[in-house]
Amino acid sequence: MKLFELLSVDRIVLDMPGETVRDAARPLVHAVITSGRALDPERLEALLADALPGEAVTVGRQAFMLHFRTEAVEGVTAVLGVTAQPVHRLHDPSKEARIVLLLLAPPGEGSAYL
Repeated sequence: MKLFELLSVDRIVLDMPGETVRDAARPLVHAVITSGRALDPERLEALLADALPGEAVTVGRQAFMLHFRTEAVEGVTAVLGVTAQPVHRLHDPSKEARIVLLLLAPPGEGSAYL
């Protein structure tokens, strides 16, 4: 499975506001909800509120990747966001990036989506 197979135009968010990865994740979750991929929008929003910052994995110097297994989505779902200014981890401002990728998968999907 390749990233472009998981993305659609309605799940690409440009010019996201915010200073931290958590700030950037909010519009990504909203894109999942508005695209119709969320089976349980409230549960998905709660997942974001309860999670982070440990789930933010740095991908090189250019991106953060957030990944969660949750029953709140229909199948493996990806959302890509680009920020105008670099964002950083809340507790580690030394690492920053302008690209944030959110990957969500139901628990039964295993780790192949990563």
